[in-house]
Amino acid sequence: MGILTKRAALPPERAILASAIDRHAECQKKHSAALAALEKAQSAVWEATAHQTAAERALATAREEASLHLVAAAAGMAGPAPKPIREARNDLVDAEDSLSIARETCTLLEREVARLASDEGIAQRQVSDAALDVLRASQAVVDLIADVERLQRELADKGNALIWLAQKGALRLDPVKDGLSISPAPALLILSRLNSPFVTWRQM
Repeated sequence: MGILTKRAALPPERAILASAIDRHAECQKKHSAALAALEKAQSAVWEATAHQTAAERALATAREEASLHLVAAAAGMAGPAPKPIREARNDLVDAEDSLSIARETCTLLEREVARLASDEGIAQRQVSDAALDVLRASQAVVDLIADVERLQRELADKGNALIWLAQKGALRLDPVKDGLSISPAPALLILSRLNSPFVTWRQM
């Protein structure tokens, strides 16, 4: 008899990220399918345009042949009857209808592709936001932030100490291109400025 193991539930942040990734994948799938459909619709427009052009030429040819046939018949030299003009005209109407439908389909698919592209972009941003939430909830990131805050406090304390020493004349702070140049003041000046009982910079 097998032992059933219960799958550990994901932390809330990771569950949200997993859901966002699934949603983004679904949006990508729909967008790709719409793009493929649009490509086929564009091909249909090109084919329908070619058929319409051919039908227009066929109608012109049918009219010309009908005229020549009437002239030949009047001269008693008529051959086989050419393609009826009505049939050629009907072929042209069918070709025009096919082209119109293909163009309308293409327009609808272009709108759908644009909508799905927007949905995919939103889903991608949701994945990024969810990933950031996972990072923020990570203990390693929390510890890193705490270290940065501690170092910022230490840097501020040391900066205050340098300012105090500079005010007492023990240091020279000269501005340079990338910050400050720190150098000791002359020894006699240090002694004259620090001949009072010692106090820390924090007590000033």
